[in-house]
Amino acid sequence: MERIENGQHVLSQAFLDDEIALVEQLQGRAQRLQIFRIASFFSWLELQEESLIWANRLIAEARLADDRQMESLGQIALAYANGMEGGYQAALGALEIYEEEARLKNKPAAALYAGSRMAALYPVVGQMQQALEILETGFVLLDAVDDEQLKSFLRLDLLNISGYVMTNLDDVEGAARYYLKALDLADQIEVLIDGETILFNLATTAASLGDTQRAVEIYQRFLSLLEGRERSDSHFYVYYGLAEAYHFMEDYEQSVSWADKAFAALDANAPFSADLAMTQAQNLIALDRLEAAKPYIQQVRDYIAQNPELEGSEFASFLFLLQSQLEEAQGQYEAALTSHIVYTNQRMKALKNMYLGDLSGLRMRLDERVEEEQAKRLAAESSQFQNEQRLKLQRLWLSVAVFAALIASILFVYQKRMNKALKQSRARAEAANVAKSNFLAQVSHELKTPLNAIIGFSEMAANEMLGPLGNDRYREHAKSIHQAGHNLLSVINDILDLSYIGSWEKDLDEQRCKAENLIAEALQKVQSQAKAKEIALVMADMSSPHQLSSIELLIDRHLVCKALLNLLSNAVKFSPPRTEVRITTALLDDGAFRLCIEDEGIGMSERDVERALQPFGQIQNVFTRNHEGAGLGLPLSVAYLDRHDGSLGLQSQLAEGTKACVTLPPDRVFIVNANADKNKTEQADIMMGA
Repeated sequence: MERIENGQHVLSQAFLDDEIALVEQLQGRAQRLQIFRIASFFSWLELQEESLIWANRLIAEARLADDRQMESLGQIALAYANGMEGGYQAALGALEIYEEEARLKNKPAAALYAGSRMAALYPVVGQMQQALEILETGFVLLDAVDDEQLKSFLRLDLLNISGYVMTNLDDVEGAARYYLKALDLADQIEVLIDGETILFNLATTAASLGDTQRAVEIYQRFLSLLEGRERSDSHFYVYYGLAEAYHFMEDYEQSVSWADKAFAALDANAPFSADLAMTQAQNLIALDRLEAAKPYIQQVRDYIAQNPELEGSEFASFLFLLQSQLEEAQGQYEAALTSHIVYTNQRMKALKNMYLGDLSGLRMRLDERVEEEQAKRLAAESSQFQNEQRLKLQRLWLSVAVFAALIASILFVYQKRMNKALKQSRARAEAANVAKSNFLAQVSHELKTPLNAIIGFSEMAANEMLGPLGNDRYREHAKSIHQAGHNLLSVINDILDLSYIGSWEKDLDEQRCKAENLIAEALQKVQSQAKAKEIALVMADMSSPHQLSSIELLIDRHLVCKALLNLLSNAVKFSPPRTEVRITTALLDDGAFRLCIEDEGIGMSERDVERALQPFGQIQNVFTRNHEGAGLGLPLSVAYLDRHDGSLGLQSQLAEGTKACVTLPPDRVFIVNANADKNKTEQADIMMGA
């Protein structure tokens, strides 16, 4: 508290003006980072209009500079600012979309910032467990942020929000621990933090824990700290806190006085204004100023009507409590009892929904409910209104709450056990998969040693390197053995690659190569197979303003060439003689490169396509199929392309043929200047084959 009271961490108007002036003195990335800091300052202060202005400016500046990271941070800040004055569920929905998209696209800074904004809103809707979980994820993501300045500021934001969440859990020690870390980090990176909000949150927590005298002391010292400050919003929060504290102390006159000052200080954001209106109405009812209380009750009613997501919430149920207290003060005891029963039912229902939605907060909220019921029973003993019928009704609802809590606890324990069992099952499945891969690799390696010897000896015999065999049939048999050995070796190598698909740790040997050279290499390797069946390999012109010769790809050439070779070999293998296999290329609108191989072969049904993409998938069984192969070509091609963030698409119809399209993402495609002196290709197709 002393560090804040000394003025070290107070977001004064002068400080904010200096930070804003600094924007115009900076350029480039440093300027955009400064704009992001200012937007964050105003979000800490819960000033919606200023937050919207600076979030929109950050988005505009980032788009001009093509700074995708800062643009994402600006969109997240904008979504959070839109949820400051209600519409919490809509804001959370937008932030959840940004957070998931950032995680999928490996953008740790955006995912972290979206998570911290969600954690700031979750307590408002009673989802404390979600807030704790996403904060934990945020601290893990910090290590993946490259920009050190941005990382430090995001860490500061996380610590600040963590302290706020701890105060909502009434964990004073936890809140103080996070706030102290935030203050230390702010001093280290020479940035101010919102010390006023820290003091306000700690004081509010002290009041909710019953230490109202300590809360008043903090607020009074806080008030002296704000003397001479230009920002009226700071005064509002202190006045608001003092009004709440004196209300807890049942000093209603003092509470009314501070509440009046809070309303006069600022047109504050709606949630705090509605809370204050409820407190003021209770104060005035307790002081028997019933007519003065009615406008505040109407203010609470209007706020609930303007925020549909509050329907059925615990906050909405307090409206019936206010009505009950007003009717009791007017002597309408029967109506007061009816309103109080509605309040009890509504609040019990809201609490039940909250327990089911957030099991981690069940014990805390149940304790609060028990304390409230105990307080009501004590009040009933000294009040004519608290009759025996109401006491019985309250006990009944308390029993229902305890029973619901017991059921929820049982379900929670059962869920934990199920999760543990699922994790164990998954671990066993992963271990079995690793064992299978190791077994395949070991067996394949064991087979390759004798197989290489067979290939070598059969080649020596076929070529009669040690002398004539004496019979032509022996030579033919040797050639057949040699060919069969090579086929088996190819299958074994495919099996070895297959065994690595699930846990491939090998880095790609990436290099830039010309697309036309890559395609030519694959065509050359399959040319003899095509000639044997009199199949023409047709290479069409590229369907884009660029020539194929101007396209370079950043790839592991060996893997991508193997994928193309598998597709070309399949196209030739399953095509009837004297037909053609057509190869087309295109540069897509988003910059991706696509190569399609289309044949006139036997084709496949939809079900057959799914089977062909599975390892060892065969359209015909081993006894009836007409073509050789182990069924590994397509699965391996998919795996090779996945390693490049690419994809393989298959379109096929029975008896009409198959079209396989390979797509590589834009970040692997480069356009270079083609040789101006090179003659343009005049023919539409490049014919290879028969």
